[in-house]
Amino acid sequence: MDINEVIFSILVSVLAAIAGAAVSILKAYTEKIVAKIEDDQLRTKVSMLNEEAHAVVAEISQTLVDEVRKASEDGRITPEERENLRNTAIDLLKSRFSKQWLDDLRDKMGLDDAALQKFLIGKIEAHVWGQKMAMMAASGEKP
Repeated sequence: MDINEVIFSILVSVLAAIAGAAVSILKAYTEKIVAKIEDDQLRTKVSMLNEEAHAVVAEISQTLVDEVRKASEDGRITPEERENLRNTAIDLLKSRFSKQWLDDLRDKMGLDDAALQKFLIGKIEAHVWGQKMAMMAASGEKP
């Protein structure tokens, strides 16, 4: 083997190592970009869900809650009525999105159907609580 063959062999080895490292770096960078895109998509979906949950709670509060209170003798909502209102709110929230959209949200969050349902209930209840606190603050009432 002459000197040119040795240099060529070394050069090929060095270039192969550099190419391998470049591929690894490119792969890591691509995975990072994909994760960022998926994270942004999830953040956007959760933001959209929050906006719709807020709108649903306002809608239910303006229509059904007032009707239920008026129909009640003492103007209070029973636990059963509260659960029915919550279920109505969840159904209304789900109706604002396609099944595919909700399935995608569930998958991106790594949830099963039951956990997604609990997540949606939590969103509705958080907005109900926020609405109650805002009403109490506006009236000067303490929580």
